Amino acid sequence: MKRAGEIVTFRSLGFNLGQIARILAGGNRGLDPELAAHQSALQAQMPDLARTIERVQQLRNGLLRGRMPASDEMGHALLPD
Repeated sequence: MKRAGEIVTFRSLGFNLGQIARILAGGNRGLDPELAAHQSALQAQMPDLARTIERVQQLRNGLLRGRMPASDEMGHALLPD
C-alpha cells in the first residue's frame, strides 16, 4: 500500500508512469533529477498557461457583457500561439 500511495502522490504532481518508475527504481538519487526536470517542464508551460488564462478571461468578460463568443473565437481561445 505504501508504494501505491507514492504512485498516487507522484501522479497528483503530474508525473507520468515512466517517470514514476524511474523515481521509484532510483530511490532518493533518482528523485532530485526527475523533480528538477519536471519543475523545468512546468515552468516552461507557464507562459502558455498565462495566455490561455487571459483568453478565457476575455471570453468570460464578453459573456458578462451579454456577448456570446463566435465559434471561431472559441477555437482561437483554445489554440496555442
